[in-house]
Amino acid sequence: MKYKIDEQFKNHVVKLPFSAAMLRLSHIFMPLMLRFVSAPGVRAARQKCDGLWEYTFTPPDCGENAPCVMFFHGGGFGYSAAPHHKHIAAKLAAATGCRVIMPEYRLLPEHPYPAARRDAAAAYRRMCENYPVAQDYAVIGDSAGGALAVYAAFDAWRQGLPMPKIELLLYPVLAANPETESMRRFTDTPMWNAKNNAKMWQMYLGDAVPVEAAPAALPLPEQQPPVYIELAEIDCLHDEGAAYAARLSAAGAAVELHEINGAPHGFDVVETAPITKKCMQARTEALRRAFAKM
Repeated sequence: MKYKIDEQFKNHVVKLPFSAAMLRLSHIFMPLMLRFVSAPGVRAARQKCDGLWEYTFTPPDCGENAPCVMFFHGGGFGYSAAPHHKHIAAKLAAATGCRVIMPEYRLLPEHPYPAARRDAAAAYRRMCENYPVAQDYAVIGDSAGGALAVYAAFDAWRQGLPMPKIELLLYPVLAANPETESMRRFTDTPMWNAKNNAKMWQMYLGDAVPVEAAPAALPLPEQQPPVYIELAEIDCLHDEGAAYAARLSAAGAAVELHEINGAPHGFDVVETAPITKKCMQARTEALRRAFAKM
């Protein structure tokens, strides 16, 4: 193999095509698959909210005042949620005792920016309104979902909503077509690569790049929440994540940065890998610490 991917992932990660046709197929088949994926240890429910499905994962003995975590799934702003996203949400709910909410959002190719951002903001507002006594909120997102988590926190601050106690960003999309070393190196890596990334941004933004379209271009809120970031070593998005972490630190924000050596983008699709299990534990502990401080 061209890249030094850890043995835990070599036989499981694949090259993910990114085209309008493949995205439309995912919109048909992924939701069907998701309905039949179990969520052990929690009660899973789904309902339509503003015409979009929203999944809620509730652990046993979860009261109305339990913390709420909003999980934005990745997929290049175009793929529907995958089975492992449901597993991540369920495991976080079971491990933390928090209610975890995973909203769907409008997807490419039919819905470019700012559709997904607006849906993320609406979902966050809805969580605050539906669970006002919870008071403790968090956002988490993987890949493009990481972008939505940053959007949601920023838009909550701008709209005067309760801010999340922590943002968890997993190998996140943050910058529009950055010219970084990792983007130059990883042009054909599995799961995600620079070629797919360029296609995504072109489909998402077209030829114009609005000032606030890329999360890394947003001004930081006056009271920036702590940020937990995981960066996969063999990922074209690595360097933009590292730059964002450095910017946050320079501004005085609390940043917990995890460099996942030997891992490709989306590595946690291999749920049984020791590295994935270690990261799931770290995510759980970060949420517990954030909520314990309140």
